[in-house]
Amino acid sequence: MVTGYLKNDELDAARELVDGMSKKLEVAWNAMISGYTEAKPTPEFSLPVNNALVILYWKCYKVDWACQIFDSMPVRDLVSWNAILSGYVNAGRIDEGRLFFRKMPERNHLTWTVMISGLAQNGFGEEGLKLFNQMKSEGFQPCDYAFAGAIPSCAMLGALKNGRQLHAQLVRLGLNSSLSDGNALITMYARCGVVEAANVLFLTMPYVDSVSWNAMIAALGQHGHGIQALELFEQMLGAGISPDRITFLTILSACSHAGLVISIQCIGFTG
Repeated sequence: MVTGYLKNDELDAARELVDGMSKKLEVAWNAMISGYTEAKPTPEFSLPVNNALVILYWKCYKVDWACQIFDSMPVRDLVSWNAILSGYVNAGRIDEGRLFFRKMPERNHLTWTVMISGLAQNGFGEEGLKLFNQMKSEGFQPCDYAFAGAIPSCAMLGALKNGRQLHAQLVRLGLNSSLSDGNALITMYARCGVVEAANVLFLTMPYVDSVSWNAMIAALGQHGHGIQALELFEQMLGAGISPDRITFLTILSACSHAGLVISIQCIGFTG
């Protein structure tokens, strides 16, 4: 279908189809790249086509190719700059990401969020928190995604005070119903040793997903509450949530910490 759309110059339809794929196949990405490359550009069409190429390349982890397109673009916009920044941080090339971030002619919420999250994901939690505060000082009101990027930095650093401050800000801004922020807070409280706070948060979240369940099971297991972790796992199954690989590993770890070898066998995990 992707090829059919491309042959008819329906690039937007082809892109929408590829973006909707649960598993991005390399052949689909290659077809999209070829389609954009072979498209007949017009002056008003060149910017979105180039942006689409940059995004496609970095999503294929071909950041250098994305940069080649970016460097050759006669006109760039914020989408272009954010795409390259995303490519750097998602590839773990955080030093290049820092330099690129600093030379960006303008920034928006996405720019800050990408950089804050990238720093946390690559082990630079303290720098991520500083950047989060800089974002606010420069007049940008953090959105829920920015908070979800900053909270893991608190978890990494064991910075409970900072984590609680971020939680309080979420509540004041009315963003405390965010699923991604709730999941990040559960992990943060658990890493900081406050399992009770993590549990209260889990129980009061308006909705939860498998990530929420996994985070809470992990929190219990990490602090020696193996029985409770198993009970929560059973509740997860009862709620119709399908366990994934992370769930299995989390349960195995919880049982191992508590010496519950028999329980592992009873729930069907053989390792």
